Amino acid sequence: MADPDLERVRGELQRMGYLTHGLERVLLQDALRPPTPGRALLLLALREGALAGVLVAAVGAFALAVANRSLTTSPFDVVPLFLHLLLPGVLLAAAGFALLGGLLALVLRFAGRRSLRGTSTAIALLVTAAAAVVAYGHALGLIAEAGMAARLGFGLGAAAAALLLLRLLRGGLLALAVRLTDRAPLGRPLDRRVVVGLGAVASALFLVPALLLARGGSPAPPEVLPSRPGERVLLVGVDGVLPQEFDYLLQHGDLPEIARLTELAGVTRYRRESEPPAAFWTSIATGLRSPLHGVASLDSFRPLGTATPLERVGLSRAWWSRVEAPLGLVEYRPLLANRRRAPTLWELAARGGAPVLAVDWWATYPAEPLPGLVLAHGAYQLLGERTAGAMAPESERGAIEAEREKTAAGDFAAALQAGLPADAARAVLDKALRPDAFYLDVFARRLAAASPPRAAALYLPGLDIAADGWRGSGVAFSDLVRLELVAVDHLLADGLRGVGTVALVLDPGRRGGNEGRIVLWRAGGCRDIPASDRRIAPEQVAAALLRALGLPQSAELPEPPGGCAWEPAPARVPTYGQRAPGRVPASDSQEYLKNLRSLGYL
Repeated sequence: MADPDLERVRGELQRMGYLTHGLERVLLQDALRPPTPGRALLLLALREGALAGVLVAAVGAFALAVANRSLTTSPFDVVPLFLHLLLPGVLLAAAGFALLGGLLALVLRFAGRRSLRGTSTAIALLVTAAAAVVAYGHALGLIAEAGMAARLGFGLGAAAAALLLLRLLRGGLLALAVRLTDRAPLGRPLDRRVVVGLGAVASALFLVPALLLARGGSPAPPEVLPSRPGERVLLVGVDGVLPQEFDYLLQHGDLPEIARLTELAGVTRYRRESEPPAAFWTSIATGLRSPLHGVASLDSFRPLGTATPLERVGLSRAWWSRVEAPLGLVEYRPLLANRRRAPTLWELAARGGAPVLAVDWWATYPAEPLPGLVLAHGAYQLLGERTAGAMAPESERGAIEAEREKTAAGDFAAALQAGLPADAARAVLDKALRPDAFYLDVFARRLAAASPPRAAALYLPGLDIAADGWRGSGVAFSDLVRLELVAVDHLLADGLRGVGTVALVLDPGRRGGNEGRIVLWRAGGCRDIPASDRRIAPEQVAAALLRALGLPQSAELPEPPGGCAWEPAPARVPTYGQRAPGRVPASDSQEYLKNLRSLGYL
């Protein structure tokens, strides 16, 4: 028999289901049934969803376990994670195959008499490659901080999953093509050597990025941090200020003290990455980027049956927040200070017993007892609810609550009444601007105390919160920006006595834009900042303040920005170490969660 005739007989027998095995037998059996093409597509989509959904859920569960480091602390979390992801995996795979079926029908309509097997294989290859690129692009960010063994395991597993997905898609599309055309699938199945070759290529493609991410184990922290006599430092962060607003007020003389500092130091710029505010401001305070300091999101999820909460959830966030959380299948948790792994600059400055001051900074709830005073993020609202952990030490709660009750925000109130209806003005004042006035008052009083703090940090989110859903005019909001920055200017004018280094960070926040401003001033001189250093990384702010404090240079942090007269580091250490995680009562956690939601962050 001639080869073409033999090929036709083989294809016809295969179309009838005789020469198939494994996955092809499961999928091609739909081609022998008489249902309409629409029903055949539905049946195939359900079968593909059942098979590929298991694959998607397994890969997703393993990726989440690797990303959240639960493989080492609670490895059996993979099983409940797989069960939680099984339903969305099945639905996603079924819907995806239904769309591919429509694409295949269009291709077959214009492809004429081309090989069904070749067409199905080409579409399956393209879709698998696209899915792998998208999924692995997100997975790289999740597994960046995992150990070498976990990354290698994920890379090999992802390669095997991609190969299995290719076989599933190819078999399903081939079965649908046979049903739509009633033609024999001419051509031979994939040869074993081809499968092995594809597997080798997939393994290489998935393993190379994982290997490039490899780093040695975490260095051991030094038992003692060598230091030299440093100077007092001050860090102020203002959220919700656009660069052009700051530049305009600076040029028109509304900010005389800040203008004086900029004449001596200049203004640097930084590139704003797309990340949650908690991650950005924690980078400012620690000198590390988000994967290293551990603050990746505003919240976390603890699925039923798991021991480790999921902070890094990637593409599965919508499933946890919109489906499982309302059904009670996952516990929704806010960002807590005990999830932050890296110490802040004021925590490092307090190691020798020197007093420090931290007011309203992100990732500080519950407040950690330190020499001095710590007001946790959102302390104004938390103190009003009498929530534990809103401040430390608790012995000063009475005095701080009294200051809270006496806080006045007259200028802000007048500006709001001129630009908003009474109810809206009252809501913005209570939610955003009166808290900022309280934080400014507490901060100014502590700076002027008999024993001033060695390191002081203040975060003012009022403008960013007020801008969320703002219903007034742009002119009215500009007045609020001017009043806020004028208040900061007065704070600096009165509080710089004895301070050696100041960093003022102005971020656009949720108002948009990808650029911010930093004013970095030193009493020892930052007079000649070269043009190349006008743009710095946000992490360099903490590096500069730690150098001014007299602490050693950590290999994990960048060098301080150039152009300033920095003293040499007393020593170089591999790391400052990691904070030990703590436990927070669930009731306090829920109060903080309610606070974040009321402020518009969640």
